Amino acid sequence: MMNTFDQIKLKAAQEKIPSMQEEGLFYCEHLIQSQSLKNILEIGTGHGIWSIHMALAINDLKLKTIELNPKRAEIAKQNIIDLNLQDRITVIHQDALTVELTETYDLIFIDGPKSQNKALFIKVLPYLSKNGYILVDNLDFHGETHTEQTQSRDLKQLVRKINTFKDWILNESDLNVKALEFGDGLMLISRKYEP
Repeated sequence: MMNTFDQIKLKAAQEKIPSMQEEGLFYCEHLIQSQSLKNILEIGTGHGIWSIHMALAINDLKLKTIELNPKRAEIAKQNIIDLNLQDRITVIHQDALTVELTETYDLIFIDGPKSQNKALFIKVLPYLSKNGYILVDNLDFHGETHTEQTQSRDLKQLVRKINTFKDWILNESDLNVKALEFGDGLMLISRKYEP
C-alpha cells in the first residue's frame, strides 16, 4: 500500500514515534539549502520522517540514516520505497556506536538515544567534512532539562547525561556551538576555521 508523507507522519504520531516539529524541520531544510550541504548522515531514523522530509524538499541530497530498532528500520525502509526515495536514502540497521563509517558528511544529524549524545558525537566528528555541521536534537527533553522536579530516577539520570553533554560541548574550544530554541532544543556545531 502506498503511503503519502502525511500518512507516514500520522502513523508515526499514532505509534508515539518521536519526530522533529515543523519549525525544526524547516530550519534544517533552510540550513541544508543555504549551506549547499549534499551528503548527510542521520543517527536515529525512527520511521524516516526527517530524512524523507529533507529528500522531498531538496532534490540533490544523498542521505544515510542509522537505526538500531529492527521494526523501525523496516518501517522506514518501506516508507522510503513508498515515496520512491530508495536511490537517495539508505537505511542502515545497526548500532550507530559500532557501525563502520567510511566517508565524510556535510551534515550529521544526531537524534539517537539521548544518553549516548557524547559517545555518538565523538564517534562521528572525524567523519564531518571540513566546513560541515553536526546538529543534535532534543537537548531540552520536553523541558525536563530546565527543572529540578523530574519524576523518576531514570529520568533524572537521563537529564543529567543530557546536561553533562551540553556542558562538555560548550567547553570544547575548537568548536563553534550554537544553541537553538526550536522544537525540543537543537544545538548546531561546527569546527572553528583556522586563521
